[in-house]
Amino acid sequence: MTRHPWLPSDNDNTDSDDDDQTPQPPKSKNNHQSDQLQENASHEDFHGKTFSNQTHRSTTDPDARLYKKSKGQEAYPRFLVHNLIDVESGIILKTDASIASGTAEREISQQQLNAVRFQHPQIQIRTLSGDKAYGTPAYLAYLISQGIIPLIALRNHELEEVPTWQRKTHNPEHQRKRQEKVDNVKAKNQAKQIQIDGKYQDIQDERVQCEHEFAEAKTVHGMDRARSRGLDFMQEQALCTAIVQNLKKLSRFKGKGPRTGVSACAETEKRDERHHRHHFISLIFKGIQEKSGSWFAYLMDKKYSFSPVL
Repeated sequence: MTRHPWLPSDNDNTDSDDDDQTPQPPKSKNNHQSDQLQENASHEDFHGKTFSNQTHRSTTDPDARLYKKSKGQEAYPRFLVHNLIDVESGIILKTDASIASGTAEREISQQQLNAVRFQHPQIQIRTLSGDKAYGTPAYLAYLISQGIIPLIALRNHELEEVPTWQRKTHNPEHQRKRQEKVDNVKAKNQAKQIQIDGKYQDIQDERVQCEHEFAEAKTVHGMDRARSRGLDFMQEQALCTAIVQNLKKLSRFKGKGPRTGVSACAETEKRDERHHRHHFISLIFKGIQEKSGSWFAYLMDKKYSFSPVL
């Protein structure tokens, strides 16, 4: 912001003797109030005050929202990054950054599942594992309607009764709401029954490895902080991080095949070194064996008489 010098108006009285002096603008009441508000804001005590996205917004990054991961944590302006990961291979199939909200995880998850099915028809999604944030009845009903088995960690394993109504209704809106309640209860009971029976336990155990990938992205690849402002730049950062993690996974798979290039040369040198070392050790043992055999034959040729020591 550039400051322009104040120029006197035609109504102001100026004296020719004071031409060398720089005139100063008069302080208006609005400027005084703004200075007072800025001073009060710099010395304001925020302890004990509540903040929300309806009352506060970041001026440097308007896309960020106040969000806290769990109770007891501080609320900071944050984004959310969602990864759709294959449990068996650990490959990230889809990654998206979104504005932080209470429903963003389930909404982005549905979009990712639809995108993967559309872009890769050969991939068949049989099960989906998630934490308790994905345990809402509407999301469970969506998974079941798509033919996906929900492996969601639910706290309450008690089965619920399917609601029934004594009176029929001919109102289409009431019928839709009733059917929605029935589908939600059936979906929750199906997810609970899977946990009660202990099915797909191996897949649920492998989900821990997926959580390790989130920790790796934060601690190793800098996903704990946004490198730039804005949702678009956050999407680029999440995509680059997912590419790096997938390359690391693919390099491990490639290591199981035949080696070529520099790695093959290094392996040949190590093999030759091991062969030379083993050959040297075998020569030493062979020499010891030959010498011990000749010494034993020399002793057998001579006649030694032994007597007990008194």
